[in-house]
Amino acid sequence: MRPLRRDTKDRSRSKQKNQECGEKVSAIYHQAGNHFKMSKNWLSAGEAFAKSANYREYPYDSATDHTEAANCYKKVKPDLAIESLLKASEIQAENDKSQMVAKYHEEIGKLLEGVGKRTQGGLLAGVGTMLRGISSSLPTLLGHCCTTHPYF
Repeated sequence: MRPLRRDTKDRSRSKQKNQECGEKVSAIYHQAGNHFKMSKNWLSAGEAFAKSANYREYPYDSATDHTEAANCYKKVKPDLAIESLLKASEIQAENDKSQMVAKYHEEIGKLLEGVGKRTQGGLLAGVGTMLRGISSSLPTLLGHCCTTHPYF
């Protein structure tokens, strides 16, 4: 008779294999993103880096890919750049990297200023939604900064 469950060694081996596959997929998307950047196809490059971030095993690598995607999106779709920076800042906030979170939010502010200037003082329709997303995450980020920073 066959056992009802597989051996635990098989489970750990398959989990390790899935992680390796995820990193391989991530590397392929990352490489594609670099090729798109060289050809100055910014939207495709941003999409490739964003997909690469989804397959990363380590949070730092995922945040780096989201930041890279944001750098590509800045040139064509600032709203997507803001979304990518928000994802990167969430990852960094979960890992107690408050300085990086502040840097990303500063960059988001600069992007929002640029959007306002490009539209003659008005904001794009999606920016209001993004602002609400930022404002909803600020209390948790500020609470985290206040508890970890020695001056507060």
